[in-house]
Amino acid sequence: MSIVTTPKAAAAVADPESPSGKPLSRRGQRTREALVVASLEVFARDGFFDAKITDVTAVAGVANGSFYTYFDSKLDIFHEAAERILTASVETVRGEPGDAGDPVRDIYRATRAFMLEYQRQAGMMRAIEQTTPFDPRIQELRRRSWEVGLSRTTRLIQQLQQAGLADAAVDAEFTAACLGAMVIRVCYASFVLSEIPVDVDRAVLTATRIWVKAIGLDPAPLDSLPSGTPPRRPIPD
Repeated sequence: MSIVTTPKAAAAVADPESPSGKPLSRRGQRTREALVVASLEVFARDGFFDAKITDVTAVAGVANGSFYTYFDSKLDIFHEAAERILTASVETVRGEPGDAGDPVRDIYRATRAFMLEYQRQAGMMRAIEQTTPFDPRIQELRRRSWEVGLSRTTRLIQQLQQAGLADAAVDAEFTAACLGAMVIRVCYASFVLSEIPVDVDRAVLTATRIWVKAIGLDPAPLDSLPSGTPPRRPIPD
């Protein structure tokens, strides 16, 4: 399971405050950022429940007591770490649908970018899954990132339908939800739960082929793309 690095979308929050609401000095901002970056590593490595504040401060290179100058609790810093990861995953497929000149390859590229980001952040994704059942804040963060992705995918399908490329009979919004859920759960099963390394090329190509066929596109452009390697264990009868 990979240890995360700071996502590109995880820039420091502008003018962060301490738990008391007081603005932080530049040095305080740097220390706070070091704690968040360290927490990404610790939560990814140990999960939420086994992660310790002392481990976070050790990785950040700050005194244990300094933690509470910037965060109220382990859950407090986890919320910021999780928001960065979820934002980064959505940013892999940012932007509005463009010209529908090569939609199959566009879907392939977006699926690949998302899966690679998920694989890189597998440890944090595991920690996010751990906290979702009991934490309303994590539920809200996940709902927000889901809605952004769902909206973009729905618009893409609608655009392809209007161009006469996708099946006009397909319910764009519900199909987008089904396909999005498929990719997310495949990522979780492949990169978090699986004990056997998953070939990303194979996973991306298979998911994309299902995706494009579901909306009525011709998957032929995928035939020239890397197909990965066959599974390493036999599939039971």
